[in-house]
Amino acid sequence: MYLKCRVLQQAKVGAEAFALDLDVQDMAGLSRPGQFVMVRCWEGDDPFLMRPFSINSVDRKNGVMTLLYQVRGRGTALMAALRPADSVAVLGPLGRGFPVREGASRVALIGRGMGIAPLLLLAQDYAAHGTELHVYLSARSEEGLFNRSQFERLGARVTTTTAPSLNVTDRMAEDCRSLNFDAAYSCGSRRLGLGMKELHLKYGFPAYVSLEEHMACGLGACKGCACRTRRSEAGGEYALVCRDGPVFDVDEVL
Repeated sequence: MYLKCRVLQQAKVGAEAFALDLDVQDMAGLSRPGQFVMVRCWEGDDPFLMRPFSINSVDRKNGVMTLLYQVRGRGTALMAALRPADSVAVLGPLGRGFPVREGASRVALIGRGMGIAPLLLLAQDYAAHGTELHVYLSARSEEGLFNRSQFERLGARVTTTTAPSLNVTDRMAEDCRSLNFDAAYSCGSRRLGLGMKELHLKYGFPAYVSLEEHMACGLGACKGCACRTRRSEAGGEYALVCRDGPVFDVDEVL
């Protein structure tokens, strides 16, 4: 779906980090946790390409989508200048998102920095079904622990770390000794995903990782976001993060 959307509001939520609320109408109802959208908020061809962003959260009843992003280049710098009533072009929702496991009683969500963004909508959907949420967040600083208060309002138990020597999955490992998780989900660094995979192999819960990759088209046409998988290592085709992901079973890609 391609829409010209109206900016509702934008708030600074950290160092060069912003939460952008868009009136996306029916797109909100189509959006699932872990999917992404391509965004353009400028005229002309500079920058030439749309920019990809995880869907941070949606209000499906009122047709509102929130994007969480940091200013990293020209495209996001232009986004940071948006004001209410400005127009934004949005293509989406795109990609394969996190599978929400029906009947799950307890799940773990693990994110680092901007990798925290796609986990909030997943938490919202699980909270709506009464699932017990354990959220593990890490960042370089306290202000990089995005969405912490939103997770807490959903009733999640939130564990955080900003220590460079400590992987937040070490904190999850402590909980795994006494808690049984029905699924675990991560987005952030490769180190984070590998830490979750170790726990998945030890304790047997299903685990899914959202990969972060540069994307030019978001549709699988340019093949610029190819990644290795177990199938490609066995002689099969590479996966495309935008089309086949960004969410994968952790055993498939790590």
